[in-house]
Order: sequence, then C-alpha cells, then structure tokens
Amino acid sequence: MPLILNIPPPAERALASAAFVKDVEAKGNATDSGLIGASYVLQALVEAGRPDIALSMAMRETYPSWVSEHRPSPLRLLPLFSFLLHNC
Repeated sequence: MPLILNIPPPAERALASAAFVKDVEAKGNATDSGLIGASYVLQALVEAGRPDIALSMAMRETYPSWVSEHRPSPLRLLPLFSFLLHNC
C-alpha cells in the first residue's frame, strides 16, 4: 500500500517497488494482504511493470488466493456444526 499512497520518496520508489516485487515472488506470486489490500497489491504490481504477476495472482485458484477465500468448502461449516452439537 505504501507504493500506491506514494509514501516512498521519489529517489527510493524504484528500490521499494523492486523489494515489493521480490517479496511477492518469494511467496510464489502470493501475498498476505487479504481482501482489503488486494486491489492495492494488484495496482502496485502493474505500476512496478509486473502485470504478469498481478494477472497470475488474480487468476490463482489454489490457496492462498482470493478465489479460494470465496469457494464453498465443507470445512468452513465445522465451527458451526461444533457449536450446534455442544449448545443445542
């Protein structure tokens, strides 16, 4: 998000951008930004000249991905079943 908010001084922007891209690549084209930071991550990657990584992240279907967060999973219901079993 600092890159999108123009926080790094102009002289250090390229270095900050390169460090950001390196971090995303080290995580296998993934990030721990969550859904709130998703659009900022993608914008920063495009501005850093890496739209290929942004597209890879947006299209990723396996965890960790934004798509996997919204895909139905039976494991998401386990806490509910546990609650109902012990409280009803």
